[in-house]
Amino acid sequence: MHALTIFLAKLIGLYCVLLAGGMLINRRDSLAAIEAMIRSPQMLLMSGVVALPAGLALVLGHTVWSGGALAIAVTIFGWAVLIKAVALLAAPQERMIRLYRAMQYDRWFTPCMAVVAALGLALAVAGFAA
Repeated sequence: MHALTIFLAKLIGLYCVLLAGGMLINRRDSLAAIEAMIRSPQMLLMSGVVALPAGLALVLGHTVWSGGALAIAVTIFGWAVLIKAVALLAAPQERMIRLYRAMQYDRWFTPCMAVVAALGLALAVAGFAA
């Protein structure tokens, strides 16, 4: 397995576990912050600006569609970050608000964070086991 894949699996995995854990612990504040971000064009822009180089770095540095599930999972994560960054930069705020409402994020917050934590744990375990 490629060293970059292992490093990124550890990094992304730990990031997801810690992020989801922190957000679950501070559920009310996390939801309030997300709601405020969706309602602020400046915050949407800044989120896209911050996420764009991360997504580009992952896509440019690790677009591997073979070599096992771990390599493909890291690649999919990179593309997801890049697509989200572009959406944050390009989509009109009204569309982002409609999407947020349609997703019923406040209702599905805990299950979503549980999935993020589980996927992160799987990536981290696979990365550290490799």
